[in-house]
This record gives sequence, C-alpha cells and structure tokens, in this order.
Amino acid sequence: MLQAPPKTGKSIMAAQIADALASGTKFLNWTPIKPWRVVYIQADAPPGDWHGQLTQLGFHNSTALTIDRAVLGLFCLDNLKVRLDLKATLFTLKAEFVIWDALEKLSRADLNEKEGCQKTLALLEEVYKGPRLVIHHPRKMKEGGAWTNVDEVAGNHYLAGDASSIISVKKNGPLEGWMKITGRLMDSLWKMTRDPGDYRWLTAHKVDSGGNSSGGDSSGNGGKSIWDTPAP
Repeated sequence: MLQAPPKTGKSIMAAQIADALASGTKFLNWTPIKPWRVVYIQADAPPGDWHGQLTQLGFHNSTALTIDRAVLGLFCLDNLKVRLDLKATLFTLKAEFVIWDALEKLSRADLNEKEGCQKTLALLEEVYKGPRLVIHHPRKMKEGGAWTNVDEVAGNHYLAGDASSIISVKKNGPLEGWMKITGRLMDSLWKMTRDPGDYRWLTAHKVDSGGNSSGGDSSGNGGKSIWDTPAP
C-alpha cells in the first residue's frame, strides 16, 4: 500500500514505480530484476489530467499501460460487468503487476467498517490475484501524533493488517519529502528530493530515527534490493 495526503506526490511516485517496473530500470535506489508487465488502473484523476501528468513526466510512451476513469467510471468494483471486463483485459494483457489508484474511488463500500474492507479487498482479488500496489489516503493524525504507518491508514485497521508493506510519503517543502516503509521484514525511513521541473522523486537516502543519514545500503534488507525477488 502507498499512502500520502492529497497533493503530496503519491501518484507521481506510483507512475515512476510503474515505469521502472515495466522498463526494468532504476527507481530511486531500487532496480527490478526484470521488466514486468504493469497495468496502472487510474480511477482517481480525470483522464485528461492524468495523461497530461504522464506526458510532463516523460512517461507518455511508457510500456506500463493505463486503464483510466473514462473507461472504468467511478466505483468500478461495484459493477459486475466492469469487473468481468477488467479481469478479462488483465488476463489478455498477461498483467504481472497492477497498480490501483485510488482505493476510495474503486468502491462505495464503507472502509471504516471491517465488512466494507473485506468486501473491497475481495473484489480486488476477484479481478486480479497477482501482486499489486494500492494507493490510499491516510487518516488525519492528531497534532504531535507518532508516525506509525499502520495507525495512519484511513479506515478500519483490517486494511493495514492485510497489506504486506505500507509506504507513507510526506512533503517537507516543495522539493523534499520523507518516505517511511513498514513491512513484515523491514521498517525504514528515507529522506527524498524532487526534480524542480516535473516534481518526480529523484533521490532517497536512508536515515536514522533522528533524521540523520545513516549510510549503508539502500534496501534496508542486508544489501539486497527489496525488488530482487523472483517474479510470481
């Protein structure tokens, strides 16, 4: 799961991840072991805005494919025909990795209730059972609240419990930001910089709990990239 407040750059990051996975090229400090067949399901941004953003980022010719809201409509998971068509499309495309943007635009189910979370996640699984990245918004934290990732996930805690990893992004001015990765095998904090022209994320440096650069490897996993895992 990738979560961040509105206008933080999470969709830009997701587009960068999609392009890097599809082309087999580096994103920040990580490089996939092979090109993946990536499909980006964009249910959040209006189609014109999204394709304009991809052009600005230089991704208009990316091998990552986009299925946008003009095709799906809002709350596409609630429509049986759309689900079946989307499932067939992903099968035809031989998709290996799917990015869903964003969770609250995919279904009207109440994500504050466990049953609503279970329903939405079951529908995602029905459409595509392979690896996926789901984009979501965090809950509003009280002033001075700890940055814990799991507690920040908006909605019922069932959502956070289902995610194998949670990536949270926060801005620190227009050209800097923080990324916290919480997973079953890692917990790390990164300081990032952005391009002043198109605002893509450019660099990530692992830091300690006090915000100081700790050096060491970029993966937080014994020198092995977190993407260096066999394809399913």
